[in-house]
Parts: sequence; structure tokens; C-alpha cells
Amino acid sequence: MNIRKQLVNKAIVIIFFLSIFSCSLLDISATTNSLNITTQNAKRARTANKKSKKNFYHYKNHDYGFAINIPSQLKLERNVPEVADHGPHIPLTKDSYIDFAASINSLGWENLDDGVKFTLKVLQENGKITSSNILKQEKYFLGKMPTIRLIIEYTTDQSSEPMIKDKVIAMRKSKNKNIDEDGINYSGINYDLCLCTKKSNYSEDVKIFEQILRSWREIAALED
Repeated sequence: MNIRKQLVNKAIVIIFFLSIFSCSLLDISATTNSLNITTQNAKRARTANKKSKKNFYHYKNHDYGFAINIPSQLKLERNVPEVADHGPHIPLTKDSYIDFAASINSLGWENLDDGVKFTLKVLQENGKITSSNILKQEKYFLGKMPTIRLIIEYTTDQSSEPMIKDKVIAMRKSKNKNIDEDGINYSGINYDLCLCTKKSNYSEDVKIFEQILRSWREIAALED
């Protein structure tokens, strides 16, 4: 693996950990730099976002090959401002948000089960989470792409109020093989799509999450 790939892979691992750990932080908006989708992101060719007459932002990510429609009343932020655009972070309230995080397969997942195992492992190792329970694990589709949807209820040491993490884990295969000396295949793209919210708000927030999920489209990606 060349130096460029190693640096990219390190950045991607950081993004996946931040996406999972951030659900335990109550004031997530204070830790990210917001980007106005109609001024800054719209100027970036790789995301090419446009507001439609139907009150949606058309968000496109050509690096990681996906496009979604986001209700225009929502604010968009970058997951990690200092690195490439891996997908939008969408605050809903101080205590809830939606994350779309995409990355190259730097963790060497071979299937969706690897993604589920990794998610649960990181959740269990998060010292801020005091209890967790899997409410549902089922097959789900983003367009024609098979995924796994994982819904977890948990509490943190910051609040006894139950939280919900609703995650969609997906993998996109690539024709380009990137196999290291140990035989691990790092090719392809991983998608980690997450709604994190209070249990009391879940029934309303999930409507927004599923509306965005239904708009998912695969487009050409750099990894193809």
C-alpha cells in the first residue's frame, strides 16, 4: 500500500470512530464548523448541491458515489471539516442529528456483518455509554443496494434518558482490487448512515431520516 493510501486510510478510520462516538455528545453542533450549503458547498464541484423548486437540496458526492435529497429547512455541516467531504452532518436539534459518512474500505470489511460487528464493538468500548440494547437488526435496501439496518437503544453517563441510534450499513464493491501483503482487500466503499436522537423524539425524527434514505441514488465514484 503506498504512502498516499496509508494517509487516506488513517483519516478514514478517524472519521468512522467520530461518527460512532459522536452519538454520546449532547451538544454536537458546538464541535463542528457549519457550512452553508448554498454558498460554500455549492461552489465545490465534488458536492454540486442545488436547491430545487420542491424545497430540497440535491446533494451529490462524486468522491464516494452517492446523491441524496435533503429538506431545505435543515442545516448541513461537514463531518470532519479538515478533510475531504465524506458526507453531510445534519443537526436536527441540540440532542439529535443525521450523519451520512462514506469512506474507502480502510478497515478491510469483507461483508456487511463485519460492519455490524465493528459498530457493536466500538459501542461497547465507548466508556460514555452505560447500557445498550439492540431493538432491531434487519435487511434494508438503499435503492437496489442491499444493506443492514441496525436500531440500538442506549443510555450515557451524561443522561439517563434513553437514546436511539438508527444505522444503515452498506458496502459498495469496486472493480479495482487493493489487496495488501496479508491478503486483506481494502477496495470498495463503506457507507455508515445514522440517525441519533432521544427515544422520545424518534418517531418524528425517523420520518426525516427515512425520507432522505428513500432519495438515495448511486452515482459514479472515484473508487469505481
